[in-house]
Amino acid sequence: MPSLAPPARSGGFSVIARGRWATIVVGESRDPVLRVAYAIASDIDSGFLWLDIRGPSVGAEEAGPGELGWIPSDRRFFTRELAEAAPQPKLDRSAVVRVVRADDQSVSSLTEFLRLPSITQEIAAELGASHERRVLVLANAERVRERYPGQPQAIRPFLDAQLSAGLIPLFAVRGSRAPGRMAFDFVFRVEVEETPRGRAGSLVVEKSPPGTPFHAGERIPLLSFPSIAESLARGRDRV
Repeated sequence: MPSLAPPARSGGFSVIARGRWATIVVGESRDPVLRVAYAIASDIDSGFLWLDIRGPSVGAEEAGPGELGWIPSDRRFFTRELAEAAPQPKLDRSAVVRVVRADDQSVSSLTEFLRLPSITQEIAAELGASHERRVLVLANAERVRERYPGQPQAIRPFLDAQLSAGLIPLFAVRGSRAPGRMAFDFVFRVEVEETPRGRAGSLVVEKSPPGTPFHAGERIPLLSFPSIAESLARGRDRV
């Protein structure tokens, strides 16, 4: 009997590491969005970092990859307050210029970096000593959406600051209609359905840079990616 599984998508998501690109995964259900983000990060970087955005005001939800222990503790971070994942106040550029003797580009890079959330700055600072690029998954990023600008052009500097600091940002967001998602280079929307054989559905490519294997408007079966198929099939037992 022939297999009903879709043909495997070769290469996975490793292309994302080839450029200065930021990625967002959106969808209406938290669990599959986090599992797909986990799979994408695994394809790009075996040592990826996972930042779970949480706080005392967040109600109980079903466990995702972070809570289930899929990520080793030394690569897993979480916020105690949502404010830790919120952007810092905008700095007075003239004040920075007076303190730091640098060219305009260096001052701009510094001011944008210092606007990153405090926990992101800490992670980037630790990474700086190794000179390695690392994927940073920001799980449950919708919890701080209202603290960020709503327009893509105002969000992009935050992404560029992370890229300049050696991070490859990968946001996992429940909800799929916020216009700010178009600030990202790759925009993937997860559509999932339950079938008698398990979870199935599609990865809809809303945006992708030219010259990559992905094309805007493309609808790809989730199970054609081995990493996603494995992630969706994993149980809910804690590791």
